[in-house]
Amino acid sequence: MFFHGFACVPFQNYFSSFLVAEYGYRVVETATAWKIIGVVGMFSGFLMGWLGDRITIRWSLMISLILLLISTLMLIVGLAQGYWIWLIAICFGMAFYPIFGLVPAFIARNFSGARASRIFGLGNVGLGVGAALGNVAGGALKTATGSFVSSYTLFLAAALVGCVLCLYLNDARD
Repeated sequence: MFFHGFACVPFQNYFSSFLVAEYGYRVVETATAWKIIGVVGMFSGFLMGWLGDRITIRWSLMISLILLLISTLMLIVGLAQGYWIWLIAICFGMAFYPIFGLVPAFIARNFSGARASRIFGLGNVGLGVGAALGNVAGGALKTATGSFVSSYTLFLAAALVGCVLCLYLNDARD
């Protein structure tokens, strides 16, 4: 949860500014990208949950983080031109929104009672702390380097750490 918060929340917070400042998009065009993120996000939780029921939640979380890696990498290497921006928006929508259902489902399948509640609470704190630190670090890097590329490189690293950590999660099923 910490690494997801560290990568995803600042990704979304700086996304429009990145597109406007470094890719020359107009605000209207970034709004269209956000519409795609929102529409994809409405269905991504269901899709990733369904997928988690079939391949385990651990692998569904991993796929979510891989989609975050893809969207972040595409921004870093300069692929946010033309229709590529829509792929970035789709990947990010598929990466961010499912976390709010996948993590509680994972906890419910692996822990019970008060222990599950404590773990879920700590996970939410981790998400919030990660988001706050990611925003601060991303903003500081943008200020220091003059580019969002350095910030998104940091978010990419956080998503990669999240992927590695997913490899160590339990594969519990109902």
